[in-house]
This record gives sequence, structure tokens and C-alpha cells, in this order.
Amino acid sequence: MADRTPTVVELMAEHTDAFLWNRSPDQQPDDDYVVDPAALGISPELVARLATWNVEWSRRALDLGGPGDRVVEAAAWAREGLRLAHRLQNEFDALGHDIDVRCAHDDDPRPLRERRGP
Repeated sequence: MADRTPTVVELMAEHTDAFLWNRSPDQQPDDDYVVDPAALGISPELVARLATWNVEWSRRALDLGGPGDRVVEAAAWAREGLRLAHRLQNEFDALGHDIDVRCAHDDDPRPLRERRGP
């Protein structure tokens, strides 16, 4: 592992405990691909909320409920992910990290700094 802070991270749910991914344009082969939020100083409360949101991804993937319920639930889940991504960007900024956050679960590829939210 290289001792380099990523410059771009993407919030993206996965069927593992990982939810932050290094998307830095200058990423080197020895840089970590999965980003540990605690190593970047993210608050334990936000890490817990992100982990819960990520687990919900797997739960939804295995859900056998009706399709209408899944569509409504998926939209709410995606909105929560975007809110959490904005909070992550705000925490990075407050910590003085020059890290752009992107959210894989919305239709806007721009970093969240370019589209401030809550």
C-alpha cells in the first residue's frame, strides 16, 4: 500500500463491507483500490451510516417483494446515498482533505463539490 491520500473517491455500494473506492486519476498500482474511511478521519457516526446504507444494497438485491415496492425503495435508497455522499464531501472539506467525492448511484458524474447539497 502506498501512503498517498486519494484525490477522488466514489461512494458505491458493493456486496462486501467496502463502499468507498479510489478513483484518483493519478492512482498508482500500489495504491489501495478500496478506501478505508476511518483512515481518512471520517467520523464514526458517518462511517456507521455509510456501512448501514451499503448493507441495505445487499438486502435489496435479495428482496423478493413486489416490483412496485422495490422501485420506491430503490429511489429512497439512492437519495440517502446522495445525502451521505454530500455529508462525506463536507467532512473531507472540514478536515482539510482535497478529495472530490462522486456518487455512483445517481445520474450526475460530476464531483459533489460542483453541485453542493445538504
